[in-house]
Amino acid sequence: MRLRTLLSRIGLPLTLVTLATASAGLPAHADPDATPELDFEAPSYVYTVAGRPKTVEVTVTNGDGKALTGAKVTFDAPAAVGLALPAGCAVAACPVGDVAPGGRATVQFSIDPTDELGRFGESFTVELRDATGVSIAQRSVTAVRAPEGGVDLELAPIDDFRLGAGASADVPIALTNTGTEAPAGFGLVLSGDEFLDFPVLYSNCFAEEEIAGIVCVFDGPVQPGDTVKISAGTPMRLHVAEDTPGPETYLGGAFVIGLTGDDLAEVPAAARKSRGSALRAEPVTTTAAPDPDPAELNDWDNVRTFAVAVSENRPDLVAVGGTFDGAVGDVRTVKVGARNDGPAAARALEVAVALPAGVEVTKADERCAAVAGTGYVCRPAGVLRKGDEALFSFTARIKSAGAAGSVEVLAEDRDPADNRAAIGVKLAPATTSPSPSPSAPTSPSPSVSPTPTATTTTPAGGTGGGESLPITGAPVAEIAGSGGLLILAGTAALFLARRRDEETVAE
Repeated sequence: MRLRTLLSRIGLPLTLVTLATASAGLPAHADPDATPELDFEAPSYVYTVAGRPKTVEVTVTNGDGKALTGAKVTFDAPAAVGLALPAGCAVAACPVGDVAPGGRATVQFSIDPTDELGRFGESFTVELRDATGVSIAQRSVTAVRAPEGGVDLELAPIDDFRLGAGASADVPIALTNTGTEAPAGFGLVLSGDEFLDFPVLYSNCFAEEEIAGIVCVFDGPVQPGDTVKISAGTPMRLHVAEDTPGPETYLGGAFVIGLTGDDLAEVPAAARKSRGSALRAEPVTTTAAPDPDPAELNDWDNVRTFAVAVSENRPDLVAVGGTFDGAVGDVRTVKVGARNDGPAAARALEVAVALPAGVEVTKADERCAAVAGTGYVCRPAGVLRKGDEALFSFTARIKSAGAAGSVEVLAEDRDPADNRAAIGVKLAPATTSPSPSPSAPTSPSPSVSPTPTATTTTPAGGTGGGESLPITGAPVAEIAGSGGLLILAGTAALFLARRRDEETVAE
């Protein structure tokens, strides 16, 4: 089976990096008077195997606003579903606990359908309610029994991180096969927000430019009931960039998928040359022989997200002013804006521009929106890195000297003293042509061309590369040249759009 066919079969429509960048950096300090912005997540389908209870999770995430307090999750399930709630839950209801802004809470339960479960399964309702019992959101979950069994990989939760800019940490990875069949191997993807990096350190991993992360492939079965983890001797590393703005919270994610022997055979022979040690997966428990062609029963528990809270690291933004220099009636262009002196990058930057009273604007930068009078609010696209400038062009006709204008940087800054600069008008003396003398012929004066100006831009750059990794079991192939596995990186994450519903609600 082609890897491209494999990934089409499991239907993963979005990249793992979307999981992280959708957050765009969750604020570390939210407005306590705002309304909670909640995500309530639950799988749409849960496939079970006879005699094997299946653990299910529902998650409440508070993206911003005020804290959520006193909430609970309620269940309305028929007896055939075999619902079982953990200790601490009342009849058909479990407390969520307090969820701070930027935080999340998980409620676990299990199902073990009885023989009364219908051929096409039974649906039940999972509902999030506030402290007064008012419904906030609800999801429908369908329990289905898989008559032929299959592979069911579960990725263990990953704790959140607290790191400073430039720091690194190990990402613990452990997975269990709770199904009845074994894959011949598995793939692992790690990805995250723009400022999170996962270095390529091992021979069975490679980076993909289209995602902010890496893909690793392991050749070796994960038997039913087995748990494997990444060896402490070959840790998966998370690195926070030196210019990461803080305090902010960023998101990362991990995804695993079982691979068949045919999938592993798609790794090109040329990619099997080792370029270093391999990332190793160690068995925690072991059992029997692999199944050659398994399918994934529940892909919603193949993904785990984690938060990375970055401590304070702010930029020093400097306002860049300018001068309209010319005579009355002349048309001149100035470029004003902001410069980032670091150390952190700047996000969500706005620049307020008030033009001098003595000019009449004929053309404004398309990134700027007009406000009252001669004012504009300008927003650069993307992130402003250390040493870069965001300049906006304004073309105007000079009418008089008038009062000076200003440019002001509107962003959190470590040194606000230099966030404002002037925009002035410098009038040149008016020029007149002398009358010709009747006693002497006139000759044409040579024309004077204006001196051209040059704009200097700083090209963006970057570095890449790293060592390769090893794994236990059969020799691990270097997969950097595998076109099919590139799709695993590029399509690895929000497969939850297919089987896992997510609803954003406001209390």
